[in-house]
Amino acid sequence: MTYKAIQNENMSSENSEISTVVKNTYQDIYDTFCAVPNSSVVIAHFGRFSQDLVNSISEGVENILISNDVKKNMIKRMFSVLIEGLQNIRIHGGSDADDQQIGHVIVLRGGADYRVSFGSYASEEDRSFLTKHLDNINEKSLEEVKAFYLDVLSKGFLSNKGGAGLGFITIALKSKSAIYYAFHPTDYKDLYYFDFSVELNID
Repeated sequence: MTYKAIQNENMSSENSEISTVVKNTYQDIYDTFCAVPNSSVVIAHFGRFSQDLVNSISEGVENILISNDVKKNMIKRMFSVLIEGLQNIRIHGGSDADDQQIGHVIVLRGGADYRVSFGSYASEEDRSFLTKHLDNINEKSLEEVKAFYLDVLSKGFLSNKGGAGLGFITIALKSKSAIYYAFHPTDYKDLYYFDFSVELNID
């Protein structure tokens, strides 16, 4: 049984409690994201995210890449992106009316390149902040992102949730990709399902 199958099997009963709108949103994201010719899903998880699961997913993907003789530099980049993305869900992801914190991660392999998608709930306040923050990052060149990272690191830029504000900058820096994102309406007032993705191309 693959790592992906183990995760999906363990989440089957829990997913029955999740909003149908959010389930359908995730399925649409999954279908679109994975509709790449000659690609394969390394892992796909949708549901709750405990710290143990975050550790398990990041370590599991790292082991899969090692077993497939992926270059060390790509493994390091992937691990950094996964840690930042998963911690973003775990620490900053919003909750629904039932206090459920739901999210997803998908890792897709296409030849020597990879794509990674993350998702979580986001409030209207989150949407405003993230739109400005991600647009600012996406407007920069890789060298400008590096300079921005060092500037934020030294000045202690704070996000609307009190975090260090470095997570998305680190993801852009390590992936060397634009951060593609969208906010999807849910059946909860002023709550969105926020998804973002990056591409990791071989150096």
